[in-house]
Parts: sequence; structure tokens; C-alpha cells
Amino acid sequence: MIAAVDPKIARVLCRANVSDATHHERTANGFLAILSPVNGLLAGYSYSGDHIYRGHGTTRYRLTPSVFRGRVAAFPVEGPRGRRTNGSQIEAEIAQLWKFFMLADARGLRLPEDSQRLRRTLGLCRGYRFVEEVAKGAAAWPPDEVLSLLALAQHYGIPTRLLDWTRHPYVAAYFAASAALADHCDGRLAVWAFDSDAVFGGFGDGMYNWLYDRLTLVTAPAADIPNLFAQYGLFMLLKDRKLRRSDPFRAVPYDEIILANVGFDFDRPLFLQFTLPTREAPELLRLLTALGIDASTIYPGYDGVARALRERVRFRPASAWDSKAARFARRTHGDTWRRLRGQHKAIAAPTE
Repeated sequence: MIAAVDPKIARVLCRANVSDATHHERTANGFLAILSPVNGLLAGYSYSGDHIYRGHGTTRYRLTPSVFRGRVAAFPVEGPRGRRTNGSQIEAEIAQLWKFFMLADARGLRLPEDSQRLRRTLGLCRGYRFVEEVAKGAAAWPPDEVLSLLALAQHYGIPTRLLDWTRHPYVAAYFAASAALADHCDGRLAVWAFDSDAVFGGFGDGMYNWLYDRLTLVTAPAADIPNLFAQYGLFMLLKDRKLRRSDPFRAVPYDEIILANVGFDFDRPLFLQFTLPTREAPELLRLLTALGIDASTIYPGYDGVARALRERVRFRPASAWDSKAARFARRTHGDTWRRLRGQHKAIAAPTE
């Protein structure tokens, strides 16, 4: 069973972890270099190199899933709004997932791992006794049978308690840059890296089985969720079990839960944070596009293509020969760069 997290202790542990493992970069080039899976900082950082990543448009965001944010449940149950309790939070999540399932099914859309067992499980979750069973510890929310459906809902904008991660650092960098531009963030954008193998690599060996019963990493069938496949995605999930229904709901960031329960077992930071000034976000998107990572690859389909074109408008207007990349090439390659530049001028010059 996960130990209760004292808010003050958790914040101190988290601040100590992040302050010891926060790396600030000034340029988009340097940011991608330090994140590089080939020769970046984490290429030989841990024993397995098995980190997962998450991008934020600002360093102020914590590792809290979307459905836990705000002062009221994201999808309150029918009727007047009351105070946000553990029971009302679970009921709201169940109600919205059921509505998502029913409407998608009514429109003939394919749902991952759809079966009579899934439908029966959803029906049981909607019953009044289910939340009572969760409160007593006889059941957990969400049950394993609905996790793939929950992942699908998450990837199409429905707030859930799943926290998105990616196995590719450049995908996380894309999300950080695009969020910084979309939300007009000021300050610094951030990519989090979590040493998932240190905590979850021993699944089933008995070391942290008490933790895995509540907090775990979740994957879903990528063939049924195109966004998940394109984004190298997976999720972190906290399950509710054995609680008081009437107690006020309090959202604790997932990193605080991990650090408060197992952080003392490690002599290295489990979480690292890489930051970059948000003014570099357009240049970061431009460099990622050159690497083949933009909205058209992150969001498969026509909508992704349209997003990618809108993003390219945000790139800094600069001559190809006067960009930061070109200036770096001039310094690094010297004579070769000047020869290519001369050939470019000769081709571009009008013939008489």
C-alpha cells in the first residue's frame, strides 16, 4: 500500500530532486543536443538508459494528470455542484468514460479491446456499490479492463487520470515547444525525463510490488490508437483503492508520490528536467521539423498536416544562409561551407 504523502515532505523531496537535476539550455540547438538519444546527456546516464519523457510549455506545470487539475471535478455528475470529494471525483470520471464509450459505439467507431467483458465492467463501474467497493479496498478504479479505452479517450482530449509519456525525447520536445506557443507561455519550457527502469523495471520481482498495485506504467494496443503509435506513447496511472468517499479530494503530482515512497532508495535523481527559454520555441520546432518530427507525424491524418503548416508560419523568418544553423556551419566547416555558398550564388545568378 502506498504510504500517505505528507505535502510538506513531498514538496521538499521534489524540490531537492529537481534542483539537483535541472539542466538549463540557452539555444534550441543545445537543447536537442543534450536530449539526443545517440550522444546526449542520458545516452549513458543510467544502467539501462531506459528513460521516458514528457514535455511542458512551462516549468510551472507539475506531473499531474488532466482530470486532477482545477478546483472541481473535470466532469461533475448530474445535479448541483458540491465540494470535490474522493467519491465525486471517481463518479465523475466513470460518468464521462461511459458517455465517451456509448457515443463512440453508437457512431460505429472501433474501440480498443471491445468485448462483452469490457461492457460488463463499465456497467459494474456505474453501479452505486462500485465506489463503495473501491472505498473498502475490494476494488480499484480504474480496473484493468478499461485502461485501453481510457487511453483512447485521453488521446482525443478527454481528461483522464492517465499521464502521457513518450519513449522518444524529441517527441517530448515537440510537445513542449508547441504548448509554449499555443498557450503564449513566458519564461522557460521544460522536458521531464524519468528513470522508469529504476522504479518499474523490476515489475514482479517483489521489490516494489506494493507500489505497482497502485501506481504503474500502462501501455495500450498501438494498432487501435494511431496517436499512441506515432508518439511512442505510454502512460503513468494512479489507481484509487481504500479511501474515504467523503474526504476532500486532493491531487498529488505523480513525481511527489514516487519520490516520497521510493526516492530514498536511489543515489541518483529519478526525475530530470531540461529547460529552454520559450523564445526559442519557434526555432526548436523548425529544427524538429528538419528531423522529421512535426504535427503531421505526431498526429497522423489530415488534421496533423494542417497543424504542421500552421506551425511553419511561426518559424523565424530568416534566409537559409543566415540562420543559426548556417552560422554554425560556417564556424564548423569553414572552406567547405564557403565553396557550397559560392556554388549556390553561381546557380542563382541570372544568365546573360
